[in-house]
Amino acid sequence: MLNYIFKRLILGIISLLALVVIVWFLIYARKEYPINITQFENEDLFNQKWKEYGFDNPALERFWDYVKGIFTKFNFGPIYTKSDADSIPELFFKPLRDTAIITSTSFIISAILGITLGYIAGYNSGKFLDNLISFIVVMFMAIPGFVLCSIILILGPHIGLQTSFLESSIFGLNNYLKSIIAPILVLTITSLSGFTYYTRNEIKSILNSDYILNARSKGLTSWIIFKRYVVRNSAIPLIGLLIPGFIVLLGSSLIIEIFFNVPGTSSVIVAALRENETNVIMFNVLFFGFIATITRIIVDVMYVVVDPRIRYSTASANNLKLINRLKTFWLDPKTREELEKQQKINIKEGKDE
Repeated sequence: MLNYIFKRLILGIISLLALVVIVWFLIYARKEYPINITQFENEDLFNQKWKEYGFDNPALERFWDYVKGIFTKFNFGPIYTKSDADSIPELFFKPLRDTAIITSTSFIISAILGITLGYIAGYNSGKFLDNLISFIVVMFMAIPGFVLCSIILILGPHIGLQTSFLESSIFGLNNYLKSIIAPILVLTITSLSGFTYYTRNEIKSILNSDYILNARSKGLTSWIIFKRYVVRNSAIPLIGLLIPGFIVLLGSSLIIEIFFNVPGTSSVIVAALRENETNVIMFNVLFFGFIATITRIIVDVMYVVVDPRIRYSTASANNLKLINRLKTFWLDPKTREELEKQQKINIKEGKDE
């Protein structure tokens, strides 16, 4: 297990480095900078800042300085435009708290409710409950996020719902909690349909499989079939949906922050793109790239924990190929040549080695 995690970690680091390199040089290729001469009193001051920030250096040298600053000083570069934050992590993580609270709450509610509704619909396939749940899911999927936000903004004041974000340090904890109900509601509705639809189809597929029919023919009760077969076999694909789904939800909260005036990270990222804040953009890439890499590793490890056969079957297949290669090595040249020709033919025909 540790060897498997180590390999996945190495691959994740390589992928993250490749992402950082690609994004850096794409930004550099734009040839747009966060400072210009109109922001300074005179040209000499502008030239001084231009040189201080290293904009006159080649791209490779600037990239090396950036990477070296991260690993040696844990410095992610300066903020070029005026800001109340002293560093990029402070600028990024301070508004992340509200985004994370809203997103986490929405994710937990939508995941639990969506999976539960998916199980109910899957077990009642073709019946009234399935049709009702499917109708609601399709309706929610058809409503764009900005339309749903607009509906909440219109109906909110009439039903006593606070539709504008209130900072807890100014308005108190109770008012803060009331002000995040609306964005949580929108995010929950928009993500609920995906969890429900996916779970329903997965349960329906499992219940129609041969091993479930075989279990029923043996006289096993519905509860035993559910516990022993349905839950276990549906857990593997659901794990691959849930953990990355949270990251997608976290990164797609821009519309919520705009409509409900939430001072979250999305507004920081949009402002950075508008003002060509290269270092803020790169920190965003590093943060979400790191989170995505870690979650991908967690998902892969959870696959093995839930079903060890994934690891064992892979190892067995690799061992079998190794044994076949060793057998081939000890054969006489003529037999080995004929066997290699047959293996090439099998590969072309799509057969296993």
